Amino acid sequence: SKLAIEEEVKTHLEYGKKALDIGKYQDSRAHFEAVIRLLHKNRSHPSYQEAREQLVMIHQKLKGDG
Repeated sequence: SKLAIEEEVKTHLEYGKKALDIGKYQDSRAHFEAVIRLLHKNRSHPSYQEAREQLVMIHQKLKGDG
């Protein structure tokens, strides 16, 4: 249901941000990618946009570490 998806998106965003804060970029990326999968039909959703921005930032950080 739509409500269940919203809750799951909220949870993934929360966990993704927490993982990012402690430097667990791979874990964080997995959570933000889950948001993208859940909202792939609604790309204008603010959470979709936020997850995309976070993934770009994580990619840059991982690229910089390598």
